[in-house]
Amino acid sequence: MQHGDAQPTVLVVDHDVWERKYTSDTLENEGYAVMAASNGASALRLAEQFTCDAILLDIALPEMNGLELMRVLKDMDRTSAIPVIVLGQSTAESVAVAGCVPKPLDGVRMISEVARCLQAVPPTPRH
Repeated sequence: MQHGDAQPTVLVVDHDVWERKYTSDTLENEGYAVMAASNGASALRLAEQFTCDAILLDIALPEMNGLELMRVLKDMDRTSAIPVIVLGQSTAESVAVAGCVPKPLDGVRMISEVARCLQAVPPTPRH
């Protein structure tokens, strides 16, 4: 895994506790730093406060769904260039996604998709 000198940070956004933990543990075991959120509001707060290199986003979130969250993230200067990988079904409306990992989640495929997306974008500057 290479993405600049710093350990890449991935924001995991999933309302399902088990899937969020599985995703976080899988990424951490591969050397990624992980931040996790269970809903769109928490994810926005983390994205505004901290720097992340990729976002793994469940579409089926309560309150603000994943597509709405993705639109907000793409409209914010700080987060607009961060690749978003959809967890679950990708939809035609989600054309701004960098990748997709279908559910049920496969750890090998997820790690491969994150690595591919991180190689496609320059490292996020650390603040």
